[in-house]
Amino acid sequence: MSLPAGLLTANLSLELDLYVHLVQQIKGRKHHMSDSKKHKISVTTDDLTIEVADGYAMIDMCEEHDTSILFGCRDGACGACMIRVKEGAKSLSPMQEDEKDFLETMAAEPDERLACQCKVHGDVVVEVSE
Repeated sequence: MSLPAGLLTANLSLELDLYVHLVQQIKGRKHHMSDSKKHKISVTTDDLTIEVADGYAMIDMCEEHDTSILFGCRDGACGACMIRVKEGAKSLSPMQEDEKDFLETMAAEPDERLACQCKVHGDVVVEVSE
């Protein structure tokens, strides 16, 4: 079964429009990153250092690169992404009440955070918490 020519043309046009829009977004994101201040996230567990833009979410970095930081719920409720901050704790976004409560319940150490809740505002060195 084949599609009528008019419908096929309309579908191709929509797909092309979507492709152009996505390319523009990607180019805009790269341009935005090049204009903003950059910071380094080092994951000592993986011997990996990545440069990211200010305010970049650590969960996004882990999804884009092969790290041993694992994620479960991605909402700060499971603890799968617990990390130990070795350097630069003040360069991470402030801890919100939900994260504080969860870490307290888990009897976490003062240098432990949930990676899914962290945004980077300076150079940071972390490792997977055991």
